[in-house]
Amino acid sequence: MADKKTVTIGVTINLGNYESLRVEVSDTAENEAAVRDLADFLGRTLDEFGTGDPSARAAVERYKERVLDKYAQEEEEEEAGYYPMNEMPLTHPVEEEEEEIPMQVLEDTRIEVPPAEDVEVPDTNINQAPVVSPTEGEFVCEKCGVSISKVQRDVSNLFMGKTLCKKCMK
Repeated sequence: MADKKTVTIGVTINLGNYESLRVEVSDTAENEAAVRDLADFLGRTLDEFGTGDPSARAAVERYKERVLDKYAQEEEEEEAGYYPMNEMPLTHPVEEEEEEIPMQVLEDTRIEVPPAEDVEVPDTNINQAPVVSPTEGEFVCEKCGVSISKVQRDVSNLFMGKTLCKKCMK
């Protein structure tokens, strides 16, 4: 009778955002096949995590592809065996005659649009601020024409070199 050994496989998967998933499976095993069965069980267990969160699911799948699929490939290679080329059946693609599709010319359905008539646009600049003549001792913003205080005028002249209101200074 072969000695049974306790095998433990632990997994920690970083899910991002300071979250991680820790899964550990343990069992007694007599041979490598039992260890591979335990790894398969771990893979099936991991399939149950991250079903509601696509990023967590992607992290689990990346781990499985990187680590657990290596064991699955080894098993497939052993089971697949070696087949010489002369024993492998060769398949040839079936050649079908291409069906000619008749091309029908569609009638021209475009509609001619008459050129637009020239419309006169007024020469006045709409975005231009109205010119307001300030009264004696009153200061106005050079951009928008709002009345400003002497202190605001002094500050704007100091920093901007122009007479501007607080809004236009920004």
